[in-house]
Amino acid sequence: MLPIIYDDTFKLHDTGFYHPENAGRLDAVVNALNGAPWSNQLDWRSPTCPDANRSRIMDAMLQVHPSEYIDAVRQLANRGGGHIDPDTVVSPRSYEVAMLAVSAWLDGVDAALKDGHPAFVLCRPPGHHALAKRGMGFCIFSNAAIAAMYALQQPSVQRVAILDWDVHHGNGTQALVEPHPNI
Repeated sequence: MLPIIYDDTFKLHDTGFYHPENAGRLDAVVNALNGAPWSNQLDWRSPTCPDANRSRIMDAMLQVHPSEYIDAVRQLANRGGGHIDPDTVVSPRSYEVAMLAVSAWLDGVDAALKDGHPAFVLCRPPGHHALAKRGMGFCIFSNAAIAAMYALQQPSVQRVAILDWDVHHGNGTQALVEPHPNI
């Protein structure tokens, strides 16, 4: 069984109907996975609620993003949202959803280490363009870099590989993990 870590809450990161990174992307993937001939091999799991273990999430995030940036995203969402850059939207629920996304990635690490098999995190907002002190390119927090740093803190992990499956370069992930010889 392949764990799929997903929650409809990820759709609440509202980038606008015409924005290329929108909730419809999740619907398309969920529908494709559910329609696959091997869909009975999928183990759909909800991510851990960020409020249930906020210190775990914040500790992991602070390995990658300074608290000032994390707070700035929270404040922008609390003010009703806005743009981090021309491509990167923060809506009123984006901070909450982005925290859930980070939690999902940490759950994916935990599931992979526990079961010894891959896990798939299906979430948004994406993260591979986010830099330490600013989001960009649709991305708010660097989920892969956060998860990699979290994995390295586990006793059984010495090295981490990141497979960035996209049509273009994940510059934020590269910038954040490049100095780490075990990633």
